[in-house]
Amino acid sequence: MNPKNSSEIYVIEVNARLSRSSALASKATCYPLAHIAAKIMLGYSLPAIMNTVTKITSANFEPSLDYIVIKIPRWDMVKFSGVSRKLGPMMKSVGEIMAIGRTFEEAIQKGLRMIDPNQIGFSYSTEAQAVKEFESVEACEEELKRATDRQMFCIYQCLKRKTVSLERIHELSRIDNWFLSKLQRIVEIENVMATFETLGHLPKTILKDAKDAGFSDRQIAKVFGVNEIVARSYRKSYNIVPYVKKIDTLAGEFPCNTNNLYITYNAQFDEVEFVKEK
Repeated sequence: MNPKNSSEIYVIEVNARLSRSSALASKATCYPLAHIAAKIMLGYSLPAIMNTVTKITSANFEPSLDYIVIKIPRWDMVKFSGVSRKLGPMMKSVGEIMAIGRTFEEAIQKGLRMIDPNQIGFSYSTEAQAVKEFESVEACEEELKRATDRQMFCIYQCLKRKTVSLERIHELSRIDNWFLSKLQRIVEIENVMATFETLGHLPKTILKDAKDAGFSDRQIAKVFGVNEIVARSYRKSYNIVPYVKKIDTLAGEFPCNTNNLYITYNAQFDEVEFVKEK
């Protein structure tokens, strides 16, 4: 639905079967959609079906989330010569990833690293040709007008080089300003880190902000031109470490019984017990 300019509604997917999106939604919430759907078809009502996460509430319990899940398609357009990069209703993705974090910035950067092992996060595209193509303002604006597999990295270059304003990016791409402001924050954190001469001068507070925003050690290392291991050691010297959290659709209101876990720096303790070696 278009929330601002009109009451238009666009149907993205109509599928009689349980698609990949349904499986992703089940994993993202620990809510067994296929299991619940099967019981409803057998005549059960939602209040009569037990919620498998809480064990004490019914299946129609309203979820309350304390995490963000992002789904990103994987394209691999470079493997197919002659294929248009423009995205539309045609199925072109060769797969998809699911990233979980406590903030949008953290989740989107995790996701971008998963779609390409060489991608360090919300940064320049791993394709040298893409970086070259987006050097001019005209090329960037043309890319922003159409949905392609490289539009995200074009946005990064616009924000990093300050060649196209946030308002102009929104005007051309029609991407909501909320998402664009989050992407801009990632670039701003990177720019702040770059103002320090060496990694050793980087304060703990800014390093923690970067990790909370999904920056990997490799990503931070690249800012200062050092090895990833050096950046990792520096981070650990400040005791900035990730914690393991549960997929909790109850936001702590009820005990959560699930084996679906994710790692985040936006936490203060683990929600699972580890067996320590003697």
